[in-house]
Amino acid sequence: MRPGPFTLAAALVAGMACSSTENRGPAWAPRPVGDVLEEARAEGRLLALLLFEPGTAYQRVESETLSDPRVEAALEEFVFHKVDLTLAPNEARWRKTPTLPELRILDGEGRSIAEIGGIPSASEVAEFLHRAARIAR
Repeated sequence: MRPGPFTLAAALVAGMACSSTENRGPAWAPRPVGDVLEEARAEGRLLALLLFEPGTAYQRVESETLSDPRVEAALEEFVFHKVDLTLAPNEARWRKTPTLPELRILDGEGRSIAEIGGIPSASEVAEFLHRAARIAR
């Protein structure tokens, strides 16, 4: 049986959602948040967790915000992990804001330090990350 256009489109979207973000730090991987939190704890760093569902809002955050050099530099202080909630719905427990995408900062024990949702500007996200890093020190 040949795959129909919907099957091919779904496979393409799923592949795009799982692909790495070249030149933007660590690749998104379908790892449980708990495993990544353990990695952050072992490194003595905070976890920057990006929760999203594929779509226009996520594409804008990816292209306009995460690719900004100020945000890339600020994220270097964190273990950065992306979670596509359509592929990992059990990780929705980490979601706190009503708007996706959501960027949440967690300490090594999994406690939330800060969160920001929606489509903030690159300068807002860079400042958000710097504030979160200062709070944790």
